[in-house]
Amino acid sequence: MISGWGIGPYGRVGWGVSAPSDKLILLSAEAIRENCVRLNFNQVLAYTDVRGLVDAADPENYAIEPVEGTIGEDGLPARPVFPVLVEQTTDPFVNGRSIDVWLDRRLSPYPAQYRAFARRSVAANGVPLLNESAFFFGVNWQPPTPANAIAPATDFANPGYESSAIPGSTQILGVYPTTSQGDYATDRDLVSYKKRIIRRITTRRGRFAHLPNYGVGLLDQIKQLAKPSVRQTIAAEAEAQIREEPETINVQVTITAHSTASGLFFFRVKARTKVFGDVSLDIPLETA
Repeated sequence: MISGWGIGPYGRVGWGVSAPSDKLILLSAEAIRENCVRLNFNQVLAYTDVRGLVDAADPENYAIEPVEGTIGEDGLPARPVFPVLVEQTTDPFVNGRSIDVWLDRRLSPYPAQYRAFARRSVAANGVPLLNESAFFFGVNWQPPTPANAIAPATDFANPGYESSAIPGSTQILGVYPTTSQGDYATDRDLVSYKKRIIRRITTRRGRFAHLPNYGVGLLDQIKQLAKPSVRQTIAAEAEAQIREEPETINVQVTITAHSTASGLFFFRVKARTKVFGDVSLDIPLETA
């Protein structure tokens, strides 16, 4: 029966949801992690962490059994798993009516099926358990990434600046751009690759504590570019740094002086990549 507005206890029952039963009911089970199953009940459980006979904190009061004949996306039968730890969820929305059962190993991937059992559990007010099992699917599965595969790189989009502003755009210059959904905009693929090259070139070595060998420090040496030996050293270091990017197969860096304009140099990168083909990047440098 569907309860009307005001029939269920205020704050404990949603509008139009069945009122609490006088029995404890396991409503559903769901795999929230590869090795964790959340059990949702209609009432607050007796959870004391003493691990008594009917204590919801005792892993021996639960069982997660594979459904015979079901196969995961990895092509293997649903593997057996065993509860090793039970925790009461801290989500205030469920208000003590859910528990997380941690397992000794990963669940098989979807569409393998399991059945969760909650035996001997009682509600905090002593109400006994009416039904003790619920079916659920294994976790979503992604095939293993090959060792030589390149994980897609994502970076925050650069803050807007005047020359990049779209005519008629309401974007505020100097702040991080956002998407139509209100999230921070990101740069991917070739744009991300070029940004990472520039970041490596301009970052002073040692600026990232966790990456002590990262960076060329071009800006610290820009006043010395008139010396051919300095240009050769910077170019060689930049090539070594750019080869660290996973997309790079090979790269050549040259720094040349402008034929007529004094103090103007061009930092040129020609890279062969695994995913973008040949990539060129020209960066003008003014030392005056």
